[in-house]
Amino acid sequence: MLFDQGRRGPGGRASHRSVSRESGQVLPDDDIAAHTTETFQFDHGCQFFRADSEEMSTGILEEWISKGWVAPWEGRLGCIGLPDDAPSLDFFGIPGREEKVYIGIGGMHMLPRKILESCKAQVHRGTRITSVRRQGDQWELRGTNGEAAYHDTKESIARQESDNVMGYADAVIFTDISSASDAWHRASAGIPDSLREQIPDKARIPLFACMVALSQPISGWVPFDGFTVAQGSNLWFAARSQSKPGFPRGGAECWTLVSTPAFAVQEISETTMRDPVSGEFRPQENEYLNSLPGPALFKAFLDAIKPHLPSDTALPDAIYLQAQRWGSGLPVPDELVATTKEIVGTRYCATLKSSLVFDRTNEAPLQDFVADDQLQLYYAGDFCSSMNPGFEAAALSGIHVAQYIAKSSSLP
Repeated sequence: MLFDQGRRGPGGRASHRSVSRESGQVLPDDDIAAHTTETFQFDHGCQFFRADSEEMSTGILEEWISKGWVAPWEGRLGCIGLPDDAPSLDFFGIPGREEKVYIGIGGMHMLPRKILESCKAQVHRGTRITSVRRQGDQWELRGTNGEAAYHDTKESIARQESDNVMGYADAVIFTDISSASDAWHRASAGIPDSLREQIPDKARIPLFACMVALSQPISGWVPFDGFTVAQGSNLWFAARSQSKPGFPRGGAECWTLVSTPAFAVQEISETTMRDPVSGEFRPQENEYLNSLPGPALFKAFLDAIKPHLPSDTALPDAIYLQAQRWGSGLPVPDELVATTKEIVGTRYCATLKSSLVFDRTNEAPLQDFVADDQLQLYYAGDFCSSMNPGFEAAALSGIHVAQYIAKSSSLP
C-alpha cells in the first residue's frame, strides 16, 4: 500500500499542473486527454533529473527510456544575465556540464505513475498518515483524507477532522522529510524518536516556484528554453514547458520559474511556515502566494528576458500566474552551505558555496536509507543520501531500501 497526500495524485516534488485556459481550473493530472493546447502545462517541482551514477545511467534509465517513460530534454539550455552581472551558481549543472538531463514524457509526474502502475501498487490518494501505532505484530496506520490531508487547506478546517485507521502493515517506509517533523507540521506522521533521530540533520534549501502562461511568445528571441539567471536576481532558473518531451507544442507559452534559496529564505522568514505565536502550521494560501512571491518572481523573469527582446516589443503579461512554496525543497550537505538561517526551529540554507552537482566517484557508497529492523520501520529519500540532492538520489534510496527489506526481512 502507498499513501500519498497529494491533491491530484502521487509525485511529490515531481509534481505537474494542467490548467484549463478557458476556466482557469486545475485539471486532474491523470486526464491526459484534456492535456492539449487549450491547457497550460507546467512541471512545477522537479524540472528534470540527472543520471550521474552508473546504477542510474546504465540500468534504470535505459529501462525507463525503452518503455517510453523518459526522454532527454533536448531544449536549448544555458545562462542569461546582463553583461556586468556576476556568474551564477549553476542550476543542477545548467550551464556548465555536458551530461544530458531527462524528463518524464508528458510531465515529471508521469514517471512515478508509470512505476506504480507497472508494479500494481495499491495507491491511496489524498491520504495523510498522521501516526503509526504498534498493534500486535503490525503497525496501525492512522490518518485523514480529503481536504484535511492537503498542504493548502486552512488549519481551522484540517483541525476539525478526526484521525481514522487507514490500514495495517508489517513494515512501513517513510519518504517525506516533513513526515519526520514534530506534531505541529501538517505532514508529520508521528515517526518514533528511535527512527527519527537517525535521519541526517541536513540544512534545507527552500524554493518558491511560479507558473506563468504568457500573453505573447518570447522563445523566438530568448536564446534558451531552460536557463539559469546570473547572480543578483531572485530568479534561479526558468523552463519553457513546450520544449519538453510529450508536452503540447502550441498554445500560450508556459514557463516555470524557480527562485533562489536566498529569496525563499527571506520570504519564509517574513511569512513563516509555523505561526510564531500559536505554533500552528501555516498552509500555502493563494492570497499570499500570488500577491508576493509569485509577482516578484515574474518581475525577475521579465528583467532577465528584457535585454533579449526587440526594443519595440512590449514585455508579455501573465495570463495565468500561480506560485508554490517548497519549504523543504532540497537537502544540502554542510560542506556546501555558505550561510544558514534558523526560522521557527528549522535550519535553512540561504546561499551555497558551490554547485549542488558534485562528484563523489572516489568515495565508497554509503547506505542511503535509515533502517530499524527490530521495529521494521524505514526512512528513504535524498535526505539520507550522499549523492547530489534531488530526483536521482531519492529514487535510488527508495530502490535500495526496498531491496534491503526484500533481502533481510522475514516478510513474504
